[in-house]
Amino acid sequence: MKEVLVERQDGISILTLNRPDTYNALGIAIAEQMANAIIDEGTDDEVKVIVITGAGKAFSGGGDIKGMSEYLDSDPVLFFKRLVMYLDAAILDITRLEKPVLCAVNGIAAGAGLSLALSCDMLFAAESARFDAAYHRAGVVPDGGASFIIPRTVGYHRAIELILADRSLTAQEAMEWGLINRVVPDDRLMEETLAFARRLTQGPLSAFGTAKRLFLEGMQSSLETTLELERQAIAARGRLPEFRESVKRFVERSKR
Repeated sequence: MKEVLVERQDGISILTLNRPDTYNALGIAIAEQMANAIIDEGTDDEVKVIVITGAGKAFSGGGDIKGMSEYLDSDPVLFFKRLVMYLDAAILDITRLEKPVLCAVNGIAAGAGLSLALSCDMLFAAESARFDAAYHRAGVVPDGGASFIIPRTVGYHRAIELILADRSLTAQEAMEWGLINRVVPDDRLMEETLAFARRLTQGPLSAFGTAKRLFLEGMQSSLETTLELERQAIAARGRLPEFRESVKRFVERSKR
């Protein structure tokens, strides 16, 4: 059975974590398949937007502790190195893709599953979804870029509370903290996520990709550097047919 399902709908690629019997625990195989799927769908020009979700009752309960336990008597380091290699590759590619990546969180997003969700550009969560760091319960530390993304999203003090106090946030709390974008009824999660994704397929996709890159670089750069990067990006867009068409449409709409 494939552990990551790939489905396409009108320029949208839906990637589904498919280990529902384990709450989509992230083991080596599923992480490798996700990394490969991100490469395949991210480089296909027919795909305009990617949506990531989970099968069953969870988005992902985090790292595969049961799979990890099978390595305890041999070499658990080998398990971690292989898992992190594929998980980190998937997360880096999600952030670097010059196309939007949305996450539909349909249940618990914990540990490495939380990191995977937060690497996406926008998060839509079902009302019943929960967000849980869960690292200390398994005796591990933040991974998948959590120590980069969470403090920059919610600030240091809330981020460290999430880890030290082992906080579990409801979908509403996660939105109030700024971790996610929207909370929707459980039975409308995919409908609303895909409706937004379809809107994005009609937009200036190269501009979206440039904005992603500028934001990521801006979080680590000075204002002076960021202004220069923006200047270069704006100038480069002036040469693109997409830019010219967007300007023409904007002017035509303003005349109505």
